[in-house]
Amino acid sequence: MSLLQHAEQAVLGACLLDPTQLVHLKQQRLKPEDFEKPIHRAIYQALLDLHDTKTPTTTTAWPTAVLAQARRYVRGLNTSYLYRVTGACPRPSHAPTYATIVREGATRRLLIQAATRLQQAAGEGALLRVIDAAEPLITQFQHHPPPPAIHRDPSAPPDPPPTDPEHVADELDLLTTLTHHPEGLRDIPWLHPTDFTNPTRAHLYQCLTALAHRGDPIDSLTLHWEMHRRQTLNGDASHHLDAIADHPTGSSPTFLADRLLTSSVLRAATRTAETIHTHATNEATPLRTVVRHAQQPLNYLATTIRRWQARHPTSGSRSRATSTAGPAPVTAHRHV
Repeated sequence: MSLLQHAEQAVLGACLLDPTQLVHLKQQRLKPEDFEKPIHRAIYQALLDLHDTKTPTTTTAWPTAVLAQARRYVRGLNTSYLYRVTGACPRPSHAPTYATIVREGATRRLLIQAATRLQQAAGEGALLRVIDAAEPLITQFQHHPPPPAIHRDPSAPPDPPPTDPEHVADELDLLTTLTHHPEGLRDIPWLHPTDFTNPTRAHLYQCLTALAHRGDPIDSLTLHWEMHRRQTLNGDASHHLDAIADHPTGSSPTFLADRLLTSSVLRAATRTAETIHTHATNEATPLRTVVRHAQQPLNYLATTIRRWQARHPTSGSRSRATSTAGPAPVTAHRHV
């Protein structure tokens, strides 16, 4: 029997042995849907029903009434199973702590379900569905102090590799357009270097924005100079600079930047979903560790969504979750 299943049985056993524990569980807002097994949901719902109706809680009357009421919600429940859950409870007075374990299990399941929806939407390139799927995750991670900073776990999924030739071409076309027509930078202040899939192209965009901010002239030579000043010149950078100088383009910078920002949201959604799945599906990983690892990619997803929404204010309603100052981590329930 898993830890979670044992905890679910212990909570129910505590309430059968000591019905007064239901007062504490109600204060904790433990709900039937927090239980994983349908039979446990039915028993807990029956306990709540009878507690609300002031059913007598004598040694014999209480279990009999619970059994009869629970059978209204689930088939196959018998007296022997009630004896089993009663025996699974070490101490009825510890019911609030057992309930904490149950709630952590429910939170883990909700995170996995939300991450699955997010990953499916991102995989289909459905941007508005991505935003809808991200809302419950962002809301879940709000209103709590940030966790301590951590280094990336080697077991965490790496960022998706930029293998789409069309996307790579969009990035290069945008850099080329902005180099030959730098006035286009004024129209895309919402684009960030992190929206580029390649570090060299991100550095090139940073150099273009730095030149524009200082009011310096912008062309392929001054861009080369800025890369040199920042000590970011390497073989890949030289290749990109040659391509920019030799292939002027007349593409719309706003159109290209829009495509980059949309792709950035989809990549961030995929990365967030994969991170949550990697850690949340491993039952040996405590919930607080799942939260800690998910926080960084989820923060980035939320800010990227907000930038997209600011760019497209009429493309669907802004959610309350993504229009706030920024998501903070959900806190794992603390054991008492």
